[in-house]
Amino acid sequence: MAASAFRLEGSSMSPVFKSGEVVLVSSLSSQSSSLIPHPSSLPIPPSLILSSGDCAVYSYNGTTLLHRVIKTASDGVWLADDAGRLAPHFVLLERIRGRVLSRNPFAGGICGRIYSAIRRRLSPYKYPHAA
Repeated sequence: MAASAFRLEGSSMSPVFKSGEVVLVSSLSSQSSSLIPHPSSLPIPPSLILSSGDCAVYSYNGTTLLHRVIKTASDGVWLADDAGRLAPHFVLLERIRGRVLSRNPFAGGICGRIYSAIRRRLSPYKYPHAA
C-alpha cells in the first residue's frame, strides 16, 4: 500500500486536526488495486474507496487540501471542513490524492470521527447538500 505523510497548515479542520499535525494518507490507486484482485478497466465508484466521515486529501489550484467527505457520488465526493467555514463543495475523483489513514501516526484517532459525526447530527444546517 502506497502512503504519504502530509503536514497540515491552517484551521479549517479544527478542532479535530490542528496546524502542524502530520497525517498519513493512503493513495486511492493503492486502495482500489486491493479491492479488485485482477486488472480491470471498469471505473471504481468513490463509495467503495471513500465513505461519509472519511477525510480526503485533494488538489485544488495547485494546493493540497484536506477536508471531510460528507457524501459520495458516482464521479466524485462532496467535501466540507470541520470548522463550518466553507460551503460543501464537489470534487472529482481524479483530483483526490488519497484518504487519511491516521493523524499523528503515533496517536489514536477514533475520537475525531466520533466528534464529527455528532457535530454533523447537531448542526445539519451547515451541510445543506449532504442530505
